[in-house]
Amino acid sequence: MARKQRDRGWPPPPEPLPSPVVDDHTHLESVVGWRADGWDPADAAAHPDLAAHLARAAAVGVPRMVQVGCDLDAVAWTDAVVREHPALLGAVFTAIADADGP
Repeated sequence: MARKQRDRGWPPPPEPLPSPVVDDHTHLESVVGWRADGWDPADAAAHPDLAAHLARAAAVGVPRMVQVGCDLDAVAWTDAVVREHPALLGAVFTAIADADGP
């Protein structure tokens, strides 16, 4: 029996919100590069960049976002993108349980 192929794409955009809102917790580094119709690593040119994700959000009433970095790589990425994209604010998360020490 053949397995059913699952759609891994983005859902259609919702109706725009009646008033703009701020998304107060995003991890955009985890979605940059994922296509709206699914992942195809061989088709890198079709993968949306950060600007495409920001435009998609703004089109439905989410013009600003807080991008959260949770490890050193994500913090560096967050620092770079908030300097480039005025729609983004940056935040850093560190877990005390992950800290080394006595």
